[in-house]
Amino acid sequence: MNPHLIRVRLNECKQKGVEDSKKLAYLIYIKTIAIVDLAGGYNLGTISHDSQN
Repeated sequence: MNPHLIRVRLNECKQKGVEDSKKLAYLIYIKTIAIVDLAGGYNLGTISHDSQN
C-alpha cells in the first residue's frame, strides 16, 4: 500500500432540494480513515479496520 495516494470523487450532478456534499476522507494511520465535512468544517468520524490485504 502506498501511503502517498489519495482518492478523490467529485459528483457534480445538481439535484433539486439536495444540498451540496463537500466531504473529504483521508488516511490518518495505515488502518484509520478520517472523514471531514468541508462545508461545515467539522469531523464526521473515523473508520478503523483490521484487514490484512
